[in-house]
Amino acid sequence: NMRPYRTLDDRIDGVVITFVDVTANKEQELALRNAKEYAESIVHTIPDALLVLTTGLRVATANDSFYAMFAVSPADTENRLVYELGNNQWDISELRTLLEEILPQNKVITGYEVTHTFEEIGRRTMLLNARQLDHVQLILLAITDITERKVAEEAQRELQASLALALDAANMGSWDLDLTANQARTDLRHNQLFGLPEPVATWNPTIALEHVIPDDRPLFETAYQQALATGELDVQMRVRWPDGSIHRLHDRGRVYYDNAGNPVRIAGVTVEVDGE
Repeated sequence: NMRPYRTLDDRIDGVVITFVDVTANKEQELALRNAKEYAESIVHTIPDALLVLTTGLRVATANDSFYAMFAVSPADTENRLVYELGNNQWDISELRTLLEEILPQNKVITGYEVTHTFEEIGRRTMLLNARQLDHVQLILLAITDITERKVAEEAQRELQASLALALDAANMGSWDLDLTANQARTDLRHNQLFGLPEPVATWNPTIALEHVIPDDRPLFETAYQQALATGELDVQMRVRWPDGSIHRLHDRGRVYYDNAGNPVRIAGVTVEVDGE
């Protein structure tokens, strides 16, 4: 800073120069700028779509994944009210509920599912994760597109329903044994083939062996050991029901392996061959 130096009779007789050390301020500004650039670089490399909103719900910025996922440009996005994006396509009642009612009360929201039809990309199912950052007066809104996963889950449910119908028609029971946990999931028909009218909480080869008559137990145990080596299970054995009756069952299954070649699962079906 420079100021004129005046004498007692108010004549300018020089200049007073004052120096202020601003090194610390400059270093702080540089640190803040570097931190901002670092944060922005993280935002733009996140694979999920991400919006940064002001507390007034206007878009401060968005990452590249958002622009690619929703086929929009920064010019049509930044500084706009989030509900106005895409010609008001983002005026979604579930999104309003999340941002205006739920988030202010909870500060952090995870796994909020929204399904909506967009003009450019069609019907999408999204998981929204939101966090309110009070210290900078911003809201982070992450968007994960789970449409394909939901379609696959629905296809899996339909497949399971069709399989259950086919097994029921063939009078077969199904089972799926986790070799690591030594615990099997069984359907009701499988349990009925062992004379158990109700679902069971726990089932595995050891429990099944208790139902096999003593003469057939070595055959049953050998078949399961061979299956781990060959990948296929095929065994017939006689089981005794709680009422004392004996029934011949046929187990067929396939072994599944992990990437290292270790057996991790056997899935198969059980059918009654005949009664004795």
